[in-house]
Amino acid sequence: MPTPPANLTMTDAEVAELRQKLAMLAQSHVNDAYKKILGQMVSMDLPTPRMVQEFVTIWKLLWKYKWTC
Repeated sequence: MPTPPANLTMTDAEVAELRQKLAMLAQSHVNDAYKKILGQMVSMDLPTPRMVQEFVTIWKLLWKYKWTC
C-alpha cells in the first residue's frame, strides 16, 4: 500500500492505531517521538495536518500519564 500524501488528515482509525502503538512504547520512546515531531513542526513554515494530528496524539498521551520531556 502506498504511503498517503503528508497533507491529508489521518482517519479516526489511523489516529486510534497510532495512539494504541504509542501506548505500548516505553516512556523514553514516546518522549523521543514527541521531540522528533516537534522538531519537524518547528522547522517547517506550515506543518501539515497529519503532523499536527500526530503531535496532538503524542501530547495527549504524555499529558494523560503526566510524563515530562
